Amino acid sequence: MTTENVVPQINGIDLKIAQIDGPNGRFDLAFAGAHKEGDNGFFYRDERGRFFFYAERYSAPSISWNVTHASTEAWSGASFKTSPENEEIFKKNIEFFFKTRRSSDPTKRGDDTSEPTLIKFSWRIV
Repeated sequence: MTTENVVPQINGIDLKIAQIDGPNGRFDLAFAGAHKEGDNGFFYRDERGRFFFYAERYSAPSISWNVTHASTEAWSGASFKTSPENEEIFKKNIEFFFKTRRSSDPTKRGDDTSEPTLIKFSWRIV
């Protein structure tokens, strides 16, 4: 199912992987930490690709996310590139994640108070 079975690490610490059955099949996702500048990092993996993506969270007027960038390595590395078809699949799966899981612990289901109303993608991965 995945492009590799290795558990990704950041600074020698294993990320907590959630296997999610999304609208386009099963994918793995993990919270990869936050930067003081405000970006939150996430790891994504399925049979189409493996990458880290970064998103800014907004809480006013309601909870929303802007996915800003994707890279081959955590917090660095080359920009992740893919086909337009795969990009659409990744977007739908990431939207599903934000609407159904807790962003800081994707292994846990979200609740009505944490569900975002808008997920925007300003990344350029094609």
